[in-house]
Amino acid sequence: MAFLLQLFELVIIILCFDFGENFQINPLGNDQQLTEELRSLVMEDHFGYDELLLTSCEKQHQDKISLDFSNWKIKKLPENFISSQLVTCFDLHDNKLETNQTFNIFKKHTNLEYLNLANNKFNLTMFLNDASHSKIRTLVLDNSRYSHYNYDRINFHLPNLEYLSLQRTHYASGCFGFYCFNFKSTNLTHLFLSNNLIGEISSLILENFPTTLTHLFVDNCNISSYSYSQEVSSNLISLSMDGNSFTCVNYFDECLNLKCYPNLKYLSLSNCKISDIDRDTFYSSPKLIYLDISKNKIKKLSEEVFYKTPALESLNLNSNELSKIPNLNILGNLKKLYINNNNITYLNQESFSNLRNLQILSLGSNNIHSIDGSVFYNLTNLIVLNLYGNKLSTFDYSPSYNLKYLILTNNLFSSMENIKLKNTTTKYLVITDNPLMNITLKTLKSFSEDMMIVMKQKIA
Repeated sequence: MAFLLQLFELVIIILCFDFGENFQINPLGNDQQLTEELRSLVMEDHFGYDELLLTSCEKQHQDKISLDFSNWKIKKLPENFISSQLVTCFDLHDNKLETNQTFNIFKKHTNLEYLNLANNKFNLTMFLNDASHSKIRTLVLDNSRYSHYNYDRINFHLPNLEYLSLQRTHYASGCFGFYCFNFKSTNLTHLFLSNNLIGEISSLILENFPTTLTHLFVDNCNISSYSYSQEVSSNLISLSMDGNSFTCVNYFDECLNLKCYPNLKYLSLSNCKISDIDRDTFYSSPKLIYLDISKNKIKKLSEEVFYKTPALESLNLNSNELSKIPNLNILGNLKKLYINNNNITYLNQESFSNLRNLQILSLGSNNIHSIDGSVFYNLTNLIVLNLYGNKLSTFDYSPSYNLKYLILTNNLFSSMENIKLKNTTTKYLVITDNPLMNITLKTLKSFSEDMMIVMKQKIA
């Protein structure tokens, strides 16, 4: 009788469990909503604008005086604008500051450390040529306009500047794009240049960057070629270039030169029209731990590509054209592997044989029909196995390890009897959107009584 009561409780969970608003979209797949615990495992925050720049004054200066005048429709700041040595942060984004607004007004605030002037109408060229301050660390000038009628560079006189955002800037004429800007006199560590019309990044641009630069963001900049400057690249830790167009035909490094990046840890090249990766591409990046080359046109990857990246922990190959799992056995430290939305029909036992540290394996939206349970036998630390959107009708998983989340959403399971989990510690079994007709008590008896079986994401 006690056993029947336990099964009855389990059935109630199956039918009525509501994930509510705790689930988030994440790299496991666009239609996978997951618990906060799982979200903390899969989400990557190395490239987040808000996390790195901290656009809110209060976040950066919780123990100091911060003033937020955003969205006040201010056209011009008066000369006596809040003259106080106590203010460390001004947020003036989304106002209407006019063309003749100069930097002089902010020089009076000698302790100012943060200044956000995004989405205003002032002349960026005049503003920056007049800008000098000894303490400003963060400057946000997104969606600004500048015109420069001679070819002199725009020099920054902000020696303590560390965070600079110049996203979505608009130039009118004269000096072309970011060849104009000279950042050498700053102490920049984080530079955000995304959503600009840059075209190419060559030594002429890179020579304007300080050697202190560690994080560079040039996403969606219509970049077709990227060179390197040894002086700058030697200290770069994070490089994000998503949404560009490196359409190399045969040799990857003809238009994308990533040689000589000894300290690079985070590299993102998602949605860059890349079809081939040369085996020497990451040869000089031994510290690389995060690599995102998703949403490209990659059909195969040589094992030699990863020979010099032994530290790699997270690899995102989602939305490419792979027909089989690449041989990744060289990556003994790999913890996260995403290969969703490719053309994979079967799993090679050898592909995962040396990935003993792997914690997350996501193979969703492929065309996998069957899997031999022994394929995962060596994945002794696997926590998440995601197989949503395939053609599976049977599944047998026998290793007794650390698996907590098994996601079989949108497959072809017609009976729970076709899912065999032997001696596992699985906490969640997600089987939404399968053609299950009925569930018997005998079938449920074969599962752990602590397991949560999810058949609907949310019940209205």
